[in-house]
Amino acid sequence: MRRRKKLSDEHKKKLSIALKGRKKPPFTDTHRKNLSESHLGNIHSDETKEKISRNSVGFKGRHHTEEAKLKISIAGRKLTHSTTAKNKISLALKGRKKPPFTDAHRKKLSDARKNIVISDETRKK
Repeated sequence: MRRRKKLSDEHKKKLSIALKGRKKPPFTDTHRKNLSESHLGNIHSDETKEKISRNSVGFKGRHHTEEAKLKISIAGRKLTHSTTAKNKISLALKGRKKPPFTDAHRKKLSDARKNIVISDETRKK
């Protein structure tokens, strides 16, 4: 068995610079299948599940500060389409008609709305 030499900091730095920006090719289908099969049957401990759960929440339950909201608002105002882009979008959407909903879809929509309870506070708005 071949032992790996400890790399010097200088050599690590050179390797880092040489590999920067290099794209790796995508996995082949067979490679992806093999990876999938190798992970089958792995069971996460309760502690690991808790960590995954905690880290996958994202921004849920938190709120932006007023300063952050202002920054987001200003950044959004700068994003506008050019007139040529607007014309292209307009042409692409002209004459497009959406098909009517089927009866089954209408029933689903109706049933979904029946379960919604609107608070008095929301009704006053």
